[in-house]
Amino acid sequence: NATGDTYYDGTLEGSPLPTWVTGRFDRGLHFVRFNDNGVNLGPLTSETTNFTMEMNFKWDYAYISELGYLFIIEEAVFARANLVEHGLSPATYSISYSVRRHDGVWVQIDTPADNLLNDQWHHLAFTREWDGTNVNFKVYVDRAQKASGSYGVGFWDPHGNAYIGSAGSLNSIGGVIDEVRFSKVVRTSFQNDWGHQKGDINQDCYVDFRDVAQMAEDWLK
Repeated sequence: NATGDTYYDGTLEGSPLPTWVTGRFDRGLHFVRFNDNGVNLGPLTSETTNFTMEMNFKWDYAYISELGYLFIIEEAVFARANLVEHGLSPATYSISYSVRRHDGVWVQIDTPADNLLNDQWHHLAFTREWDGTNVNFKVYVDRAQKASGSYGVGFWDPHGNAYIGSAGSLNSIGGVIDEVRFSKVVRTSFQNDWGHQKGDINQDCYVDFRDVAQMAEDWLK
């Protein structure tokens, strides 16, 4: 995440490994569909109950019903995409988001089949919120809320590792992911807060003396 206050070290895993390609803002990671390639981000939920997982994603087109996993937090939550209608152009897909209850039962919500499976970038966001009584969880696609669910049994989260793509099984989504953000709060607004940091003139994801030099050079032109 090039715009947040904390950076998480991730480990590329699987065979073949995800590869660096052109992303939405700078460089993104390409995942091969139905392989075990993923990024291990470690136990992100170990210090928080509520969270928002965001990413920018561009699909690899595929004529299959189950498109693979977008992310997984072991034994706690996961999100995957499903092809609904491939006879249309562009095709449509739905996103399934599952949260595990305290008694071990998975509760799933699905977005309507009105999302486009095309060669464009899409912003995806997933939230989980515990208010002391109920667990609320939502899916946002391109900054609009598409699905929501709630239950009152508490949640199960052993603080396992979080993975983008596969968690070691042959079920990774196919496509490019850029700018992953994990927030320890439930976010509901996703406007104008993605991309490079203010002051990152040369867009290398760092604000440093090289940006000052670039600014001075541009000013002298």
